[in-house]
Amino acid sequence: MHRLIEFYARLPRGPRVAESPSHWLLRYKAKYFDGRGSGKPLLHYAGIMLLFGYLMSYYFHLLYMHSIYNIRMAYAVYTYSASYMYTHDIYGLYA
Repeated sequence: MHRLIEFYARLPRGPRVAESPSHWLLRYKAKYFDGRGSGKPLLHYAGIMLLFGYLMSYYFHLLYMHSIYNIRMAYAVYTYSASYMYTHDIYGLYA
């Protein structure tokens, strides 16, 4: 009987303390979705989409400009090469 009394004496008293979630998504859910809810996730989503769109636009702009630069450089190398001069000799200077 003494062991049973010691066991119940070591048990915690009162209501159980709620543990806070450890994962960031669970904390976000508890803060904005559980209970009354909030409209802030819509603002967060809009901000993330704006940032993502800007980054994609920036990346594809750099990609486009890099390809244009390569095309222009290839054309410049071709126009100043000897083969271009011989094939486009309108005055007969290289004959």
